[in-house]
Amino acid sequence: MGAVTMPIHRRLHLLLFLILAVACADDPPPPSAANNGITDNNGATDNNGATDNNGATDNNGATDNNGATDNNGATDNNGIADNNGITNNGVTNNNPDDTGLDASDDTAPDVAEDANDDVPTPDDVAPDVPEPITCALATPAPADRDRVVLISHGNGAAVATEGTELRTMTLTTAGELLDDGMRFDVGFRIARMAFVPAGNVALVLGERGMLVSVRVGGVHDLEVLDAVELPSAGFGDIVLKEDGRTAFIVGSNSTATGGLSTVLIGCDGDELGQLTVVPEAFAPVLLANSLALLPGGQRGLVFGGQALFDPINDPLDVRLVSVDNVGFTEVGAFDVFTDYVSSGRIAVSPDGQLGLLPNDLVFSDEGGQLSVVTIDAENDEVHELQRLTDLPDVTEALFSVDGQTALVTLIEPGRVRVLTREADGMHLLDTELRAGLAEQMAMVARGSLQGLVLVPAIDPTDGSNVTILRIEGKGIVTARGRVLLGEGYDNIPDAVAVQP
Repeated sequence: MGAVTMPIHRRLHLLLFLILAVACADDPPPPSAANNGITDNNGATDNNGATDNNGATDNNGATDNNGATDNNGATDNNGIADNNGITNNGVTNNNPDDTGLDASDDTAPDVAEDANDDVPTPDDVAPDVPEPITCALATPAPADRDRVVLISHGNGAAVATEGTELRTMTLTTAGELLDDGMRFDVGFRIARMAFVPAGNVALVLGERGMLVSVRVGGVHDLEVLDAVELPSAGFGDIVLKEDGRTAFIVGSNSTATGGLSTVLIGCDGDELGQLTVVPEAFAPVLLANSLALLPGGQRGLVFGGQALFDPINDPLDVRLVSVDNVGFTEVGAFDVFTDYVSSGRIAVSPDGQLGLLPNDLVFSDEGGQLSVVTIDAENDEVHELQRLTDLPDVTEALFSVDGQTALVTLIEPGRVRVLTREADGMHLLDTELRAGLAEQMAMVARGSLQGLVLVPAIDPTDGSNVTILRIEGKGIVTARGRVLLGEGYDNIPDAVAVQP
């Protein structure tokens, strides 16, 4: 195929943010200015060959187009006073004080024996506490079955046109990837995709904040269920809780609309896949990059939030947050990198004790480096254990299911590097697996295909493809071949997701 014109990477969008921020430092715009006057995508992820997305305006500061009411009983969001921290994050108590009477309490008043008496019973005065929601989306499908794979295409057939389609493929139980599906248009350029645990609904996130839910019944059976628009930012990361009905979306912006959004997903029936943005749960974090939940989902590690420009000077780039049904509360903030940071996706080990923080920012003095941090969730502390350098364009990290092996993607070198977990930290092996312009990865975590990793790629010889890797054991990663996607700009792959 012919030469490919590459897109402006999200790090260049960040550079534009910083230039504008410094230029306007002496005369900052009023708070009502939408997106601080920035018409860029504000940190959109690398589209692996997409030509350009210039001219795309932002989402105009849209906060919640759904009219969603507060599903959490929250009565006050307290303003969230700190754009960089997550200081208040909404309600400190979702549930009313339990003023009801316990029937077993000896101090409870006697109930009149006369059935006609109006003396209230304990049931009459007990608060209306909602029962925990059990969502069908949390129930996984069988571990060994044919799986649907989603691959996005961010380019149109013509040069400098935007692609808005995804492709469906089948991953068989034998580990064979078949290009036997269809192209499905969602109406916007895709940044990230993720399946709910049940695998029957996928969330598809656009670079500029559109989010749609798609029912996935098979490679030829897709249906858009709902769509919402998130606060103005550049988007690139989706994190789903194990409950199947809660999604956290990370948006990067140099204004207060950058941060973590909470979206609730309808579980079944007529509400299946219905999306509700919870505005009172929004946690502003300037230039947020990625979120990874710790085991149990009660704590999360946030990468980003560093703002080294006037009038803001916040060097802290790692935040530990508590997570509940109304959003996030910051419990610790830490300075790991001393210069600017940018990352596609961070990773936390399955035991929650280690975090991998890649920095792919070219103009940063610490770009091309991977920070390994220890996480002490009990004491809410994060410390850097080691720094691995000479990893140009390192952008995403992924742990194996047992936590003994990790993979990181290097975009421009077109390589996937392998690390092993040892007593003193992570060791970088000499193993280099070829995957041209590799950025995103998706791994099968259950069943006989556990450890199979799909990497969208574009190679000079093979062209657009999906590279298949397999984590066989500690530090042992093998290449299982490539599935070619065809010639042309509109076949260049970007995001990837595989049914759990």
